[in-house]
Amino acid sequence: MGSRQRYIVEPIASVDGIALVQVPSSGGLQDLILNGGLTVDGSFNLRSDNKPAPTSFLIQITSVADETGRTFTVIGLDERGQPSTDSFLGANNGDVSSSKYFSTVTQITVDDDTTAAVRSGIDGRSVSPWVVINNGSQPLDIGFETLLSSGGVLTYSVEQTFDDIQVLGNVTINTQEHDDVKDKTESDTGNYAFPSVACRVVVKAFTSGTLTATFIQSF
Repeated sequence: MGSRQRYIVEPIASVDGIALVQVPSSGGLQDLILNGGLTVDGSFNLRSDNKPAPTSFLIQITSVADETGRTFTVIGLDERGQPSTDSFLGANNGDVSSSKYFSTVTQITVDDDTTAAVRSGIDGRSVSPWVVINNGSQPLDIGFETLLSSGGVLTYSVEQTFDDIQVLGNVTINTQEHDDVKDKTESDTGNYAFPSVACRVVVKAFTSGTLTATFIQSF
């Protein structure tokens, strides 16, 4: 007996996929218009029928001027499907990303008028859903395989957490990278001999390709 979970992480890079170029100028707290090519009806949503999104992303804000005095807030659902918000300062003629991963974005706000144009999108940095580990099984016996698509160019790691991923609300899940399968650029295999709460795959840099991750636990 055992469990087998497989996820295909499909990174996407689109600098304006969530919000096209715009200049917020209404004064005070205001919304960015979510009108990018990856949005539908004013939101960015990768979830289907309340199921986990196969890929969740860091959300990027790109500016053409100094926006370090502005605070942007991303509002939506995290990779677990829980309500999530993340606030961060803008960049100086560049881009900055959220520290949290989002499977859905319903709103992006800025605390006041921007100096010049901004836009929002994703650059491919992303995660798979969490795979919950059955810690009642001894020995643990977890094996995994990561398969990078032919010609794919990306960097990824397998990571684990000791936090409760089923806790409700807007929380930060602390993670640690696998000792061996980290910063990889090709297919690999690995295992876990010691217990943790859950594990997943994180894409840390992306140019092209997809990553299929399969986790198997015997018990």
